[in-house]
Parts: sequence; structure tokens; C-alpha cells
Amino acid sequence: MVLMKSTINNQCLEGDEEDSGLSAEVVELSQFLGHLGDHVRAELGDDVKRDCESWLEEKKRSFSGGEYIDQLEKNLIYFSENWLMALTALTSFIMSDDDLTPELIDTYLEKEMQLARDSVHFHQQYLTEGCGGCAVHDGHSHYEGIKELKGAGAEEYIEELEFCNIYYNACSQLSMFYIRMFASNMDAFSSFRHFEKDMIASALEQSTMMQVNISLDNVEVILDAD
Repeated sequence: MVLMKSTINNQCLEGDEEDSGLSAEVVELSQFLGHLGDHVRAELGDDVKRDCESWLEEKKRSFSGGEYIDQLEKNLIYFSENWLMALTALTSFIMSDDDLTPELIDTYLEKEMQLARDSVHFHQQYLTEGCGGCAVHDGHSHYEGIKELKGAGAEEYIEELEFCNIYYNACSQLSMFYIRMFASNMDAFSSFRHFEKDMIASALEQSTMMQVNISLDNVEVILDAD
């Protein structure tokens, strides 16, 4: 589900709480992904935040009124769908026993990204008119919160759409960098191949969201002094 601004902010405030009940496997995977995310973020620097904010400013300059809202809806859906696709793909790649190559990964991603683009029309139609059944009907549940807010007033709706566009644009970008890191160093992920699917998917989601929140300055990073 597309998380709303208030939910993301609350998660940021609660993000430093530790769960002593985590299994050793979850801790191992989370630590590995944390180091990977730190590396990706260090490589990108402020590029993600700057790129996402510049993208939004360009939309503001180019569109207004209903056209601006239309652009925000379309792109939020695409960014969200692309992120979900990337998480699913990377989970499958990590678990795969096949001999994957960067070329095979790129081909797969191109196909899946096109499916994400193709779904935009159906999901946006759901936001505007509802849906009695379509090719991506089950996926509409991701946008229930956005649909509810659409009737709350234009100002609040636009503010939420702007926040979510920046957030999920960043999620999409960072998840693709995770995949590139996997493609360039598959052996580093091999020890996680036989972990449970839901465990890998959840850890990837949480790691990506944490790195996005840090990249967008939604949370403050405090380094422990040794």
C-alpha cells in the first residue's frame, strides 16, 4: 500500500526502536542490507534528493490545476509500481538458483517496467471513477488511502501527492541501485539464497525505506562514537 505522509513520519520517529525478538537470520540479512544501503547512499550523495526535488519543481513549472494533479497521480502510481516491481524482482534474484547474468536481469527489468507503465491508466482510473474489475484490479488496494484523500480537498490532496511523489521516486531509484549492486556482485548475496521469501522481501522493503528517509532528510543519522 502507498504509505501516507503521516504514516511515513511516524515510522521515522519510531525507526530507532530495537526488536530483541528478531531471528539471527533477519539480523544477518538486515545488517548486510544496511551496509549495502549505506554504500549506495554514499555513492549517490545528495543526488537522489536533488533529482527528486528538481523533478517536482519542473512539474510545477510545466503544469497547473487539473493537469498538475493528473501528472502527480500518474507519476506516483508509476514510481510506486516500479518500486514494488524492483523489490519483487530482487527478492526473486536473490533466491534464484539459475545462472543469472546482468543482461538477463536487464531484459527482465525492461519487461517489468513496461508492465508498471501499462498499469498506470487502470490505477488512475480507479482513483477517479472506481473500478468494477480490470487487469490490475487486485493492485488497487495499494491506492486506497490516496483515493480516500482525493475527496478531502484539493490543497491537502496536492500536498500529499507531492510528498509521495518525492518519496516513491526515491524508493524507485534506490531499489534499482540495489539491483545494480546485486548484478555486479551476486556472490555477496549467495548466503541468503535459501532464506524465506517473505523475510527477504520485508528486509529489502525496510532497508530501502530507511535509506530513502535518510537520503531525503526525513530522519537524522547519529553516529556512535567509538
